[in-house]
Amino acid sequence: MSRAEAISDLRGHLDTLVAAVRGAISSLNSILLDQQRSGAYPYTPDPYRNTYIADALTQLEEKIPALSALENDILPIVTSIHKQCNSIAPIHHLPDEILVDIFHAIPSKPGYLRIANSILVSHVCERWRDLALGTGTLWSAIEFLDNQPYPIAKMCVSRSMGCGMDVVLKSSKGTTTSHNRHTIDLISAATIALPAADRWRELTLECTVPSEATQIITQFLAECQPDPPQLRSLCLYAYMHAVYIDADLEKALFSLSASTALTKLHFKRVRPPRTTSLFANLTQLILEDIIDFSTPVSRLRAILAACTQLHVLQLDKVCLGNEHISGSSDILFILPALVELSIDSCSEFVQKLITDYLITPALRTLRVGSNESAATDKSMTYFFERNNRVQTLGLRFISPRSHDVISALSGLSDVHSLTIGSNMHPAAYPDTTFLGGLLHSMPKLTELRVEGRVTLLELNAMKRFIETRVGVPGIAPLHELYFAFSLAHLSQQERERTWTWFEQKIGSGELVFGEVD
Repeated sequence: MSRAEAISDLRGHLDTLVAAVRGAISSLNSILLDQQRSGAYPYTPDPYRNTYIADALTQLEEKIPALSALENDILPIVTSIHKQCNSIAPIHHLPDEILVDIFHAIPSKPGYLRIANSILVSHVCERWRDLALGTGTLWSAIEFLDNQPYPIAKMCVSRSMGCGMDVVLKSSKGTTTSHNRHTIDLISAATIALPAADRWRELTLECTVPSEATQIITQFLAECQPDPPQLRSLCLYAYMHAVYIDADLEKALFSLSASTALTKLHFKRVRPPRTTSLFANLTQLILEDIIDFSTPVSRLRAILAACTQLHVLQLDKVCLGNEHISGSSDILFILPALVELSIDSCSEFVQKLITDYLITPALRTLRVGSNESAATDKSMTYFFERNNRVQTLGLRFISPRSHDVISALSGLSDVHSLTIGSNMHPAAYPDTTFLGGLLHSMPKLTELRVEGRVTLLELNAMKRFIETRVGVPGIAPLHELYFAFSLAHLSQQERERTWTWFEQKIGSGELVFGEVD
């Protein structure tokens, strides 16, 4: 046995010894307390009435001071050994700033508070605890999800020191249907974090009625007085059903826009407000699950026209009224700084607003998904032709089989990453028609992802696509390939042959070959 192994064994034995001593003292104290109680049960076997056991317990009772003294003597020694062993461990040679970066990089587990990892690392050793407690950014998230962790929230306010805070208030997990019950819980939770309102950087509100958001935003602005708020991100969600912004919430949002320059807005199941000043400084806008045919699509255009600094725009399941959009050139509008655009499962009028009338000279990342139709094919063709500097392209839920669309896609010469299909739906078009039209296009393409089940026919089309491009001058080879394919109908030999083929073609690149039953 090596010295390191012997010391490790010794540490384990000492830990066991200390735990055993503590356990013995605890058990003896419980026995003594039980003996003092009246009303014993004479009809059950009583070990205390056994003379030999009683004598043994008496002798052990006399040893309690000695056992306590033993624990007091051993514990400092054990602590010293642990401390010295920890100090010579390789990870303890890392600088504090590297350790803090590692602490921040630990992924959060689903369903757990984000600070759970901070609590965990603060209980590893003395150095880690001192470092964790002295790093305010590790405690900068206050979350109220399916419970009300008031003590933890107060601890985060204290330990975060002067750092900006991310506050999450959700009433979505409640079991009651009473709006008053939800309102009281949400407002009470917000009260815990309001003393640090001047440090709020991100606020996520998931409410059941507009009055909840109105009251919290109003209290937040009052708490920040006289200094302007530092809030930069607002995520406003509605639980279960859509929430319409009433006059009071509209007023609160207007006051918020007049007090702080928000850079991120995320509305989910909440109709966007009329106050366009709220959008003036945004760099990121997310509109999700907003189905409101009483709101005309011109409202969305007015909002986007106000977002002159927008870098990221995500529209997911946004369905607005079927207001007619004129084809005149005066309704064209530009987002000069937009580099990333995602539009998925939106109504035809919303999609046409984006594809027909939006100018995006800086666009580099595009993710689009819609229903297949002649109208959407024509709009997408026009959009691809206008935005031919895209580098990262994702095509979901659509089947661009028309020659015009494929021709427009083939003109995207800067694309290096292409994703087709969706994890939620079968891969619709990695077939001969689609991939065959791109055999000699997208010369910089090095990453191909096919999300969703791939059939044998589509698999063969992918093989032809990859094989044709190998060795062609001016066309980069694929370095990353991801797709899911059902191999249940193939023999073991055919599975291995398929895997080997793709592995050889990708070479030293990354191949992710997901099997779907």
